[in-house]
Amino acid sequence: MHYVISRYLTLRSLVLLVLDVAVLSWGTALAVYLRLGHTPAYTFSADGFGYAVAVVVLVHMVAMYYHELYALRGSVGVRSLGANVAQSVAISSALLWVLYYMVPEIAIGRGIFLINMLLLPPLLTGSRMIYLWMGNRQALQQRVVVIGEPDQVREVVRRLSGEQAYQLVGVLLSGPPVTREADPDDSSWQIQDAEAENAHAETDFNDPLDPDHPPNTLGVPVLGPMDSLRELSERHRVDGVIVAMRERRGRLPLEDLLYLKLLGVQVEQQAAFLERATGRVPVDGLPPSDLVFAEGFRRIHLYQRLKIAPDAIAAALGLLVLAIPLAFVALLVKWDSPGPALYRQVRVGRAGQAFKINKFRTMRTDAEQSGAQFAAEEDPRVTRLGRFLRKSRIDELPQLYNVLVGEMSFVGPRPERPEFVADLQQQIPYYYLRTVVRPGITGWAQVRYPYGATLRQHREKLEHDLYYIKNVSFIMDTLIALETMRVMLFARGSR
Repeated sequence: MHYVISRYLTLRSLVLLVLDVAVLSWGTALAVYLRLGHTPAYTFSADGFGYAVAVVVLVHMVAMYYHELYALRGSVGVRSLGANVAQSVAISSALLWVLYYMVPEIAIGRGIFLINMLLLPPLLTGSRMIYLWMGNRQALQQRVVVIGEPDQVREVVRRLSGEQAYQLVGVLLSGPPVTREADPDDSSWQIQDAEAENAHAETDFNDPLDPDHPPNTLGVPVLGPMDSLRELSERHRVDGVIVAMRERRGRLPLEDLLYLKLLGVQVEQQAAFLERATGRVPVDGLPPSDLVFAEGFRRIHLYQRLKIAPDAIAAALGLLVLAIPLAFVALLVKWDSPGPALYRQVRVGRAGQAFKINKFRTMRTDAEQSGAQFAAEEDPRVTRLGRFLRKSRIDELPQLYNVLVGEMSFVGPRPERPEFVADLQQQIPYYYLRTVVRPGITGWAQVRYPYGATLRQHREKLEHDLYYIKNVSFIMDTLIALETMRVMLFARGSR
């Protein structure tokens, strides 16, 4: 539950959820008024109307979720947004029509239904344009400052790029200050080592409100030294302080931090903030003690044991229900290109145990004549049908058998090939921790990150996997399953 609150119920998402509930509820009430002339007060007090509205709200919100209308970023055109909303309303209306046929007690009436279907697209599009306008005015962002060492601060700045829930007001540095050379014609600003400072260098700090001071190499304003934290935080109306320092003893302005915390300012360490903000556990420079004493990692063994039976039952039901569609896909694979329909490949499972994974074949039979290699963008080895199967993740469905026999789970880190694991464990710290849980058909890294082929991409996918392992729970598995269904519908992430 903490995960849901901290990650999904941010101020931005909460505002959008409230807007949707209000628009869908009052839009339905408006449809009642236009059709029957009943006032909203009368409508909301009518017996059974609350249940009917709840169904309307739920179905429409689920449809909007799968149309990515809760993942609005940057500037969106009114026309494209309206078209997406209209498509979502059309699909959800069709689902409601079927639901009303099956359960007529919850129906809102044919005339009201049709009017509501016409009203909702412009209303929902308008509410989202208001939401985007508020976001562009930074009204929904948490204003944060980062204090600490230049290298650590730079890492926080890099990781927060693209995170729309936060507005990075600036940084306060310890150690080597931001300096400007005494030459009045030199406007460059840089972080320098104290030993390399020129004796005549002039120390100054970049004030974002001062147009005479250009941006520094951190990419964000340097507000001043750490000993002015209280004053600068109040001046810039800061909501949160991120402490980015490896060695904090005797260097932190503890009294200022305590004062701000008692005023309601959120004070967090770098690792904890980045984990919450990005859904990853950063591994660069992470000491083992931080993992040993961190909260989380407590339910792994018990939860893995509890998942075995439900996974096996769900896999058996899946194979039974999908038997005919799977057989049809197998025939299509055989028809599309010469070779077997199924492809079996050795992967590394829990505790480093090797097993053979089952997939529909999506590449030519001679795809790895020169040895094991990662798939590339527009990989020529992929067949015509295979490209669709990989994009839609249908090629992974035969792994239901691996789940049935206990080699895999529905949700977990994706299993890698032994040839790659041996190399990645030498180059990426903590990579071996991926194997403390059973691998999954889908996982947190799969729904949050594109296909990984480079060393940097594998490092970032590991950070997502560690986040899952640390916070593993039934709620998180459910969220990943919902996200996976959306990824399959929009065919993204695979190659």
